[in-house]
Amino acid sequence: MALSAWQEQVANDAKRFRTVIAGRRAGKTHLAIRELCYHARLPDSDVWYVSPSYKQSKNIVWRKLKKRLTELNWAEKINESELSIRLRNGSMIS
Repeated sequence: MALSAWQEQVANDAKRFRTVIAGRRAGKTHLAIRELCYHARLPDSDVWYVSPSYKQSKNIVWRKLKKRLTELNWAEKINESELSIRLRNGSMIS
């Protein structure tokens, strides 16, 4: 997934927690999906996307994340009710 300059800077930052202040349509969701996939590439990892509510998680990132993981052929099992995806390498994205 190609990243813009500021996204690349955030993605390459070695700190455990990173905060992004950006307006709408800046690419925050794109970066979040890339980071979820990046960290879930390691076998048997548990990776979470956290938002203030279940509905926000579903509306903001769920469809795009499912599409991306399906395109990559990484998804083994998708659970719609729990908003979780088990990957072929044993990792879980929730």
